[in-house]
Amino acid sequence: MLRTPPPQNPDGTLLVLLLDTIVLAVTATARWHDLQRYDQQVTAAREALTHLQVVADQAAVIPLATLTRVAPTSATTQLRYEHAVRVTLPEHAEKILAAPDWDALAAMLARTDANAHDLTETLRKAADQRPLDDARRPARLLAWYRQHATQGPQTPRSAPVAPSPAPQPSTSRTRH
Repeated sequence: MLRTPPPQNPDGTLLVLLLDTIVLAVTATARWHDLQRYDQQVTAAREALTHLQVVADQAAVIPLATLTRVAPTSATTQLRYEHAVRVTLPEHAEKILAAPDWDALAAMLARTDANAHDLTETLRKAADQRPLDDARRPARLLAWYRQHATQGPQTPRSAPVAPSPAPQPSTSRTRH
């Protein structure tokens, strides 16, 4: 059972992050079944993967649009963020920068930059959360992880805080 209330997430990014994680797990499952030569399970996992990817893409529409609205428009700023991606993640940079989700990641980098955090360290930490080699949408994935890292855990204000139990006086008696 959960002991703390779930985080409030009105824009749906937590759902998209969860769906992306499930996609990763199903991908790993399909690969394992393929290695074991379980053809029926491979087929079933790939079908599930196709459906999950569609759902994840649909769930990402509003959060991506929300992030993209605050993406930097300055060419100089965009070039600086592109350079940070190229330096930090050279093996994934072209895929990230060419992705339709790049503006969402640029918006998260702008937020990071505004808070005076190191861009390369921020990207490195986000990339360490999950391997990007098999990520379908690495820019989106980095943006989600970075957004939740900056927000941290949230709890609703209306949630009552459970009082901690008061210490009980000792009831042990000494015998003489």
